[in-house]
Amino acid sequence: VDKDVEYGLGLVRQAAQEGSPKGQYEMGVAYQTGSNVTTDIDIAAKWFERAAEEGHTEAITKLGWFYMDGVGVPKDADKAYTLGKSSAEENDQ
Repeated sequence: VDKDVEYGLGLVRQAAQEGSPKGQYEMGVAYQTGSNVTTDIDIAAKWFERAAEEGHTEAITKLGWFYMDGVGVPKDADKAYTLGKSSAEENDQ
């Protein structure tokens, strides 16, 4: 991994750990896609969950799909629906 990329990922991780919803979302994306980290859907789901709890709309949407498909979390259509509705309401504001 390139030193600049590694440094940048470290900054994003630090922001995520300090409670930044954007950082948490970006860490979720990194673990979902394997971007400069080993792909780990379970860890991705945890980061998306943290960002969603802070109201990050993209994380809410992504987490809804995870619950719909049972990816990184137990399959739960009701929770997926609730998250999808919440995301839509956030986008309407």
